[in-house]
Amino acid sequence: AKRDREINMRAQMMEARQNMKDLYDLWSVLDVHQQRSLTRDKFREQMRSLEVKKEFSKFKLDVTDIDAFFNLMDAEQTGEVDVEEFIVGCMRVRGMSNEVDTGITIQETKLLAQRMHKTLKTIQKQSGDFQSELQHLSGRLVIVEA
Repeated sequence: AKRDREINMRAQMMEARQNMKDLYDLWSVLDVHQQRSLTRDKFREQMRSLEVKKEFSKFKLDVTDIDAFFNLMDAEQTGEVDVEEFIVGCMRVRGMSNEVDTGITIQETKLLAQRMHKTLKTIQKQSGDFQSELQHLSGRLVIVEA
């Protein structure tokens, strides 16, 4: 039993190494200008290629929502993905559609919370400005009545 586990673990490690090599090769296809990073726009552009789509499908990676997939790879939220983020991101989401859906939901929830916080700050500022203006006008109204 122990020997079977070791053989199984060794096979999994070899498969993981091969997947990493294959993903590195895919990265080479994506990074045509060899800039060592890929922006969201460049990723979108590359995803139009039938060759690239075929390569992603080999890994059972569903990239129907390109922006959401990019966000999952862009762990540091820099707007760019380097080869390491690309490989780790692809390995993380490979064949795990439920986890991808969860990751997308979490990402979208975070972005929504950030937008709501920003909107609330704007409303609070406008409310303060409005109150100041009302106080100013009521002070002028008292002067006019006197």
